[in-house]
Amino acid sequence: MAGLEKTPLRIPDTWSATWFRQFVVEVLAKADARNAVGVGLAVTSDGNSVATLSAQAGIDASVATHNGDPFAHGNLMAAHAADEQAHALLFRQAEQMAWFLGD
Repeated sequence: MAGLEKTPLRIPDTWSATWFRQFVVEVLAKADARNAVGVGLAVTSDGNSVATLSAQAGIDASVATHNGDPFAHGNLMAAHAADEQAHALLFRQAEQMAWFLGD
């Protein structure tokens, strides 16, 4: 998503309070870090200064435990390995490249 400086601002020549409220909700609120959502992330701000983003307590340990588990994605790996077409496009492209190169 582009930053606020790259967001096209469509400000009418004549605008109303209703338009301004809608503008704040649809454009400016998206740039407010206090509206951020996510897991393991904390956003703090007093509303008058730059917001601070930080990892919540324990997230580092959870990520390290997950990354250290060789079976963390076992189901996904098994499904990928069982798919006969998993690399078909890649193999076709490699064969075409080999033909093109005269191999």
